[in-house]
Amino acid sequence: MVGQAQTTNTFTGATGGLWSTATNWSLGTVPTTNQNVLINSNTTVNVQASSSARAITLSGNNARINVQLNVPLSASSITCTGTSGNVPIYMDAGTLNLNGGVGSITTSGGVHSYLHINGDATVNLASANLTYLWLKSGGSAPAQLTITNGQTFSAVITYLAGIPASGQSTLNLCVS
Repeated sequence: MVGQAQTTNTFTGATGGLWSTATNWSLGTVPTTNQNVLINSNTTVNVQASSSARAITLSGNNARINVQLNVPLSASSITCTGTSGNVPIYMDAGTLNLNGGVGSITTSGGVHSYLHINGDATVNLASANLTYLWLKSGGSAPAQLTITNGQTFSAVITYLAGIPASGQSTLNLCVS
């Protein structure tokens, strides 16, 4: 039996477009767990409904994902790559699930990768190799990230702040 070739579904919609819109993708369909996803430079993709992909690549300066409105995004891994610039993953109280907790976020090339959390986000992964980790307070609640036993983050915490109305952001380290 010959293995099935992996297909790549490239985001071709306007920056700020929705993940869940089929016409925003090169294959004309919303990505599935059987497809790799490519998001190129200067493109922001908004995830506003439960979404999935096989592996996600953010390639080049300002290739960006916004996980919004308490929705989950599931994939086997996320790779932030390119020769220079910033490659951010923004989470506004959403869930990022990488391969059931055994996937990873990796950074390669000369890009600066960010995980920017604004609100109470859940990140289920084994490891993250990031340039920066931001926990930012906004809206009505401070940011909160809990790192549980077995998760490894390699990042500089550059922003752990809050605004007076909502309180201080927190980073919880749990060993069980």
